[in-house]
Amino acid sequence: MFKITQIAFLIIILINISALSADELVMSTARPGDLASSNPHFVIVHAEILELSAAKTSIDNPAKAKIKIIKVLRGRNKAVPREATAQFNPPLKHGMMIDPKNGNYEIKPEAKVKQYEMPEIGSQVLISYCCLDDGDENKISTQTSVIMWSSQNEYTIREEMVPPEASPKVQGFLLTGIVIATFFGFILGLKEMKGKTKFILRSGAFIISFILYFIYESGISIHTNIRVDLLIIYPLLLLNFVGLIWVLISFGKS
Repeated sequence: MFKITQIAFLIIILINISALSADELVMSTARPGDLASSNPHFVIVHAEILELSAAKTSIDNPAKAKIKIIKVLRGRNKAVPREATAQFNPPLKHGMMIDPKNGNYEIKPEAKVKQYEMPEIGSQVLISYCCLDDGDENKISTQTSVIMWSSQNEYTIREEMVPPEASPKVQGFLLTGIVIATFFGFILGLKEMKGKTKFILRSGAFIISFILYFIYESGISIHTNIRVDLLIIYPLLLLNFVGLIWVLISFGKS
Protein backbone atom coordinates (compact mmCIF):
# COMPACT_ATOMS: atom_id res chain seq x y z
CA MET A 1 0.00 0.00 0.00
CA PHE A 2 2.86 2.36 0.92
CA LYS A 3 4.64 1.57 -2.38
CA ILE A 4 1.47 2.23 -4.38
CA THR A 5 1.03 5.58 -2.62
CA GLN A 6 4.67 6.48 -3.36
CA ILE A 7 4.28 5.58 -7.03
CA ALA A 8 1.06 7.60 -7.29
CA PHE A 9 2.72 10.61 -5.61
CA LEU A 10 5.71 10.31 -8.01
CA ILE A 11 3.35 10.24 -11.02
CA ILE A 12 1.60 13.40 -9.76
CA ILE A 13 5.00 15.16 -9.38
CA LEU A 14 6.06 14.13 -12.89
CA ILE A 15 2.78 15.39 -14.34
CA ASN A 16 3.21 18.72 -12.57
CA ILE A 17 6.83 19.06 -13.77
CA SER A 18 5.68 18.30 -17.31
CA ALA A 19 2.97 20.95 -17.05
CA LEU A 20 5.45 23.52 -15.75
CA SER A 21 7.92 22.80 -18.56
CA ALA A 22 5.39 23.64 -21.26
CA ASP A 23 4.63 27.37 -21.25
CA GLU A 24 1.94 29.03 -23.32
CA LEU A 25 3.19 30.29 -26.68
CA VAL A 26 -0.31 31.48 -27.53
CA MET A 27 -1.87 34.59 -26.01
CA SER A 28 -5.63 34.94 -25.78
CA THR A 29 -5.63 38.74 -25.50
CA ALA A 30 -3.59 41.16 -27.58
CA ARG A 31 -1.77 44.09 -25.96
CA PRO A 32 -0.62 47.28 -27.68
CA GLY A 33 2.71 46.64 -29.35
CA ASP A 34 2.30 42.85 -29.61
CA LEU A 35 3.34 41.03 -32.82
CA ALA A 36 6.03 43.69 -33.43
CA SER A 37 3.23 45.91 -34.70
CA SER A 38 5.40 49.02 -34.31
CA ASN A 39 8.19 47.46 -36.40
CA PRO A 40 7.40 47.83 -40.13
CA HIS A 41 9.85 45.06 -41.08
CA PHE A 42 7.44 42.39 -39.77
CA VAL A 43 4.63 40.84 -41.79
CA ILE A 44 1.40 40.34 -39.80
CA VAL A 45 -1.32 37.94 -40.93
CA HIS A 46 -4.59 36.40 -39.75
CA ALA A 47 -4.44 32.67 -40.44
CA GLU A 48 -6.11 29.34 -39.74
CA ILE A 49 -4.00 26.33 -38.72
CA LEU A 50 -4.76 23.42 -41.07
CA GLU A 51 -2.08 20.89 -40.08
CA LEU A 52 0.46 20.56 -37.25
CA SER A 53 3.56 18.40 -36.93
CA ALA A 54 3.49 18.48 -33.10
CA ALA A 55 1.39 19.70 -30.20
CA LYS A 56 4.38 21.50 -28.69
CA THR A 57 7.24 23.54 -30.04
CA SER A 58 10.75 24.46 -28.88
CA ILE A 59 13.84 26.25 -30.16
CA ASP A 60 15.61 22.94 -30.81
CA ASN A 61 12.58 21.27 -32.39
CA PRO A 62 10.13 23.88 -33.73
CA ALA A 63 6.67 22.67 -34.72
CA LYS A 64 5.79 22.97 -38.40
CA ALA A 65 2.35 23.65 -39.80
CA LYS A 66 0.30 24.22 -42.90
CA ILE A 67 -1.81 27.34 -42.55
CA LYS A 68 -4.39 29.23 -44.59
CA ILE A 69 -3.80 32.97 -44.65
CA ILE A 70 -7.19 34.65 -44.38
CA LYS A 71 -6.15 38.29 -44.17
CA VAL A 72 -2.89 40.24 -44.51
CA LEU A 73 -2.74 43.05 -41.96
CA ARG A 74 0.74 44.12 -43.10
CA GLY A 75 2.75 42.65 -45.97
CA ARG A 76 3.45 42.94 -49.68
CA ASN A 77 1.58 39.80 -50.80
CA LYS A 78 -2.09 40.69 -50.36
CA ALA A 79 -3.44 37.61 -52.15
CA VAL A 80 -5.96 35.77 -49.93
CA PRO A 81 -7.00 33.16 -49.14
CA ARG A 82 -3.79 31.26 -49.74
CA GLU A 83 -2.00 28.34 -48.12
CA ALA A 84 1.46 28.69 -46.61
CA THR A 85 3.92 26.70 -44.53
CA ALA A 86 4.87 27.93 -41.07
CA GLN A 87 7.54 27.10 -38.52
CA PHE A 88 6.57 28.16 -35.01
CA ASN A 89 9.69 29.37 -33.21
CA PRO A 90 9.26 30.48 -29.59
CA PRO A 91 9.87 34.23 -29.15
CA LEU A 92 13.42 34.94 -28.00
CA LYS A 93 13.86 36.85 -24.75
CA HIS A 94 16.97 38.11 -22.97
CA GLY A 95 16.33 35.69 -20.12
CA MET A 96 16.94 32.79 -22.56
CA MET A 97 20.42 34.08 -23.40
CA ILE A 98 23.67 33.43 -21.52
CA ASP A 99 24.86 37.02 -21.02
CA PRO A 100 23.14 39.49 -23.35
CA LYS A 101 24.36 42.52 -21.36
CA ASN A 102 27.94 41.68 -22.32
CA GLY A 103 27.15 40.67 -25.89
CA ASN A 104 26.82 36.90 -25.39
CA TYR A 105 23.50 36.14 -27.10
CA GLU A 106 23.96 32.36 -27.18
CA ILE A 107 20.82 30.52 -26.09
CA LYS A 108 21.00 28.66 -22.78
CA PRO A 109 20.78 24.85 -23.14
CA GLU A 110 17.63 24.68 -20.99
CA ALA A 111 15.97 27.40 -23.09
CA LYS A 112 16.63 25.44 -26.29
CA VAL A 113 14.63 22.42 -25.11
CA LYS A 114 11.88 24.30 -23.23
CA GLN A 115 8.52 23.39 -24.74
CA TYR A 116 5.56 25.60 -25.55
CA GLU A 117 2.00 24.51 -26.22
CA MET A 118 0.76 25.02 -29.77
CA PRO A 119 -2.75 26.16 -30.71
CA GLU A 120 -5.09 23.42 -31.88
CA ILE A 121 -5.73 22.52 -35.50
CA GLY A 122 -8.58 24.70 -36.79
CA SER A 123 -7.60 27.63 -34.58
CA GLN A 124 -7.54 31.09 -36.11
CA VAL A 125 -4.52 33.10 -35.02
CA LEU A 126 -2.64 36.34 -35.59
CA ILE A 127 1.05 35.77 -36.31
CA SER A 128 3.99 37.93 -37.36
CA TYR A 129 7.31 37.14 -38.93
CA CYS A 130 10.36 38.93 -40.31
CA CYS A 131 11.16 40.27 -42.71
CA LEU A 132 9.03 42.16 -45.17
CA ASP A 133 11.24 41.71 -48.23
CA ASP A 134 13.22 38.61 -47.23
CA GLY A 135 12.35 35.48 -49.15
CA ASP A 136 8.93 33.97 -49.73
CA GLU A 137 5.96 35.33 -47.74
CA ASN A 138 4.39 31.86 -48.04
CA LYS A 139 7.24 30.31 -46.02
CA ILE A 140 6.72 31.67 -42.54
CA SER A 141 9.03 31.48 -39.55
CA THR A 142 7.47 33.15 -36.52
CA GLN A 143 9.59 35.19 -34.12
CA THR A 144 6.95 36.57 -31.77
CA SER A 145 4.06 35.21 -29.71
CA VAL A 146 0.97 33.85 -31.40
CA ILE A 147 -2.31 35.60 -30.57
CA MET A 148 -5.71 33.95 -30.89
CA TRP A 149 -7.73 35.83 -33.48
CA SER A 150 -10.75 37.89 -32.50
CA SER A 151 -12.10 41.12 -33.91
CA GLN A 152 -10.99 42.89 -30.72
CA ASN A 153 -7.47 41.46 -30.88
CA GLU A 154 -7.16 42.45 -34.53
CA TYR A 155 -8.36 45.97 -33.68
CA THR A 156 -5.76 46.24 -30.88
CA ILE A 157 -2.95 45.22 -33.24
CA ARG A 158 -4.13 47.57 -35.99
CA GLU A 159 -4.28 50.50 -33.55
CA GLU A 160 -0.51 50.23 -32.88
CA MET A 161 0.50 49.01 -36.33
CA VAL A 162 2.73 51.30 -38.38
CA PRO A 163 2.71 51.06 -42.18
CA PRO A 164 5.40 49.01 -43.94
CA GLU A 165 8.51 50.59 -45.37
CA ALA A 166 8.52 51.54 -49.04
CA SER A 167 9.64 48.67 -51.25
CA PRO A 168 13.30 48.50 -52.32
CA LYS A 169 12.23 49.10 -55.94
CA VAL A 170 10.49 52.36 -55.03
CA GLN A 171 13.42 53.47 -52.88
CA GLY A 172 15.86 52.62 -55.66
CA PHE A 173 13.81 54.65 -58.13
CA LEU A 174 13.79 57.68 -55.79
CA LEU A 175 17.54 57.43 -55.12
CA THR A 176 18.21 57.29 -58.87
CA GLY A 177 16.00 60.36 -59.30
CA ILE A 178 18.04 62.27 -56.71
CA VAL A 179 21.28 61.44 -58.55
CA ILE A 180 19.86 62.41 -61.97
CA ALA A 181 18.30 65.67 -60.74
CA THR A 182 21.53 66.70 -58.98
CA PHE A 183 23.76 66.19 -62.00
CA PHE A 184 21.13 67.62 -64.34
CA GLY A 185 21.25 70.85 -62.33
CA PHE A 186 25.04 71.12 -62.70
CA ILE A 187 25.01 70.22 -66.40
CA LEU A 188 22.45 72.99 -67.02
CA GLY A 189 24.85 75.39 -65.33
CA LEU A 190 27.42 74.75 -68.06
CA LYS A 191 24.98 75.29 -70.92
CA GLU A 192 24.28 78.67 -72.46
CA MET A 193 20.69 79.80 -71.88
CA LYS A 194 18.80 82.97 -71.21
CA GLY A 195 19.13 84.11 -67.59
CA LYS A 196 15.63 83.49 -66.20
CA THR A 197 15.09 80.17 -68.01
CA LYS A 198 18.45 78.89 -66.82
CA PHE A 199 17.71 79.99 -63.26
CA ILE A 200 14.31 78.25 -63.20
CA LEU A 201 15.60 74.97 -64.67
CA ARG A 202 18.72 74.76 -62.50
CA SER A 203 17.04 75.73 -59.25
CA GLY A 204 14.11 73.44 -60.11
CA ALA A 205 16.46 70.47 -60.57
CA PHE A 206 18.12 71.05 -57.19
CA ILE A 207 14.78 71.58 -55.42
CA ILE A 208 13.38 68.38 -56.99
CA SER A 209 16.36 66.50 -55.51
CA PHE A 210 15.40 67.66 -52.02
CA ILE A 211 11.72 66.78 -52.59
CA LEU A 212 12.69 63.28 -53.76
CA TYR A 213 14.91 62.91 -50.69
CA PHE A 214 12.06 63.80 -48.31
CA ILE A 215 9.82 61.22 -50.04
CA TYR A 216 12.65 58.68 -49.87
CA GLU A 217 13.21 59.33 -46.17
CA SER A 218 9.50 58.94 -45.38
CA GLY A 219 9.77 55.33 -46.58
CA ILE A 220 12.57 54.49 -44.12
CA SER A 221 11.69 53.02 -40.72
CA ILE A 222 13.06 54.35 -37.44
CA HIS A 223 14.02 50.70 -36.79
CA THR A 224 16.56 50.84 -39.64
CA ASN A 225 19.71 51.71 -37.73
CA ILE A 226 22.34 50.88 -40.37
CA ARG A 227 22.10 53.47 -43.15
CA VAL A 228 24.78 52.74 -45.74
CA ASP A 229 22.63 54.66 -48.24
CA LEU A 230 23.48 57.90 -46.42
CA LEU A 231 27.06 57.60 -47.68
CA ILE A 232 25.60 58.37 -51.11
CA ILE A 233 22.70 60.64 -50.14
CA TYR A 234 24.50 63.12 -47.86
CA PRO A 235 27.18 64.04 -50.45
CA LEU A 236 24.38 64.44 -53.03
CA LEU A 237 22.43 66.73 -50.68
CA LEU A 238 25.60 68.76 -50.08
CA LEU A 239 26.04 69.10 -53.85
CA ASN A 240 22.43 70.25 -54.13
CA PHE A 241 22.93 72.84 -51.41
CA VAL A 242 26.10 74.14 -53.11
CA GLY A 243 24.27 74.10 -56.44
CA LEU A 244 21.40 76.21 -55.09
CA ILE A 245 23.84 78.76 -53.65
CA TRP A 246 25.65 78.81 -57.01
CA VAL A 247 22.35 79.40 -58.86
CA LEU A 248 21.35 82.28 -56.57
CA ILE A 249 24.75 83.96 -56.80
CA SER A 250 24.87 83.55 -60.58
CA PHE A 251 21.34 84.92 -61.02
CA GLY A 252 22.15 87.88 -58.75
CA LYS A 253 25.18 88.77 -60.86
CA SER A 254 23.21 88.55 -64.09
